[in-house]
Amino acid sequence: MIFTDRFLFLHYPKTAGKSLSAAVVQSWGGLVTAYISPGQMCELAGYVARGSTLYVEGAHQNAVGADKLLNDFHGTSVSKMEAVVLGTRSPYSRFLSEFFFLRNSYASGSRASPKMEIAAACADPLEFARKFQPKSSISWFSLDRKNVLPNLRLVRFENIQSDFDAIAEEFGYPSTKMPHLNAGKVRSYDEYMCEELEELVYQQYRPFFELCNYDRMTGLPKVAVAASEGPITS
Repeated sequence: MIFTDRFLFLHYPKTAGKSLSAAVVQSWGGLVTAYISPGQMCELAGYVARGSTLYVEGAHQNAVGADKLLNDFHGTSVSKMEAVVLGTRSPYSRFLSEFFFLRNSYASGSRASPKMEIAAACADPLEFARKFQPKSSISWFSLDRKNVLPNLRLVRFENIQSDFDAIAEEFGYPSTKMPHLNAGKVRSYDEYMCEELEELVYQQYRPFFELCNYDRMTGLPKVAVAASEGPITS
């Protein structure tokens, strides 16, 4: 999370969050407070202004976690922010991007998390979706799991620059050209999709469909072609 006295940015995994982090820091004048991972210290070093405060905490606080940090240590809250900026992405694309990221991270020898180990042991995305049950994502959009934050502003991965520009214009701060940090390979997800995987992704990431206007895929085969060809190795 990155914030000023006016704005808060939340980084949902695999939604171009590192690029968005750099962009918001630049657009907000560089003087920020942030709770970020050790790796982001180096990535944001060229964008933050002298006088910023950076805590090594982790980069994926949701709205509830951010609200606790703001209340406990900074005398403010999520509801007092003029805008809470959150990156989003098609749940299908995001799910598959995460699956391959976890597998590749495990294969590279990175410190393995239980989630990485599950992904590495799965032959394909469908098996991973069956075995791994993520925490509900509603807490990224709501503090009480019922009411969507009225100050929430979404930046869709698919329209990242235009959505970011629109928010900047709405709140009167300069936009910036989106940097391209930590970019992975953009691959089509269609070949991995089947009826069962689509339903699992929909149920696991339902708030993204309902609150971000992502359409569900239809007309899918019962068995994915890629999944029937054996283990995925890249």
